Amino acid sequence: MQGRHLQLQQEPLRDLLGSQRGRDLALTASRPPTDGPRTDTPIVRYPDHTFYTRRHGRRYGLGTYSHAPVPLTPTATLASAEQPFRDNDFGDAFAAATAMVPAFRNATRGHRLNGVFALTPDELPLVGPAAGAPGLWIAEASWVTHAAGVGRQLANMLLGTGDLLVAPDRLSPNRFAHWSDEQIRATALTNYQGIYDAH
Repeated sequence: MQGRHLQLQQEPLRDLLGSQRGRDLALTASRPPTDGPRTDTPIVRYPDHTFYTRRHGRRYGLGTYSHAPVPLTPTATLASAEQPFRDNDFGDAFAAATAMVPAFRNATRGHRLNGVFALTPDELPLVGPAAGAPGLWIAEASWVTHAAGVGRQLANMLLGTGDLLVAPDRLSPNRFAHWSDEQIRATALTNYQGIYDAH
């Protein structure tokens, strides 16, 4: 596997392996442990195959976004964002994962869930004060790839350090206030499958 096709999400690993860009990286697979102490491991994404792997406690998780978006409409009675699992959405990702990660070939399938990705029309998180609610600050639609920067941006905004990563308006939770709900929904759903594409 070419190193450029492997994207590590934890900052120390990305920094450590950054010098290896363009070189082949030796990857060793082992059977995922299901019991014993939890070990920290990176989230590994395979963008050419639209799946990723990560730890969930003592178990490994496998996720995909290589299916049509499944929109969720919030309501006052909605108790969970978890949706019924749909095997037909996951089959191709599982086949790709077992082909690329030998440890998954004989692994027992455990809990299955169909969760939700929070996605804005411009694919950026919502970070900053909530309009009309003094003292309420928001950090939403932040994916793991944005998490450290979102935390830093929000902390620096709250502390008033002036050491911001981006202009506050760029991530303002109110930046879509002039959009209709339908425009927000349609644009965000259109962008769903390209979220990890290079822009």
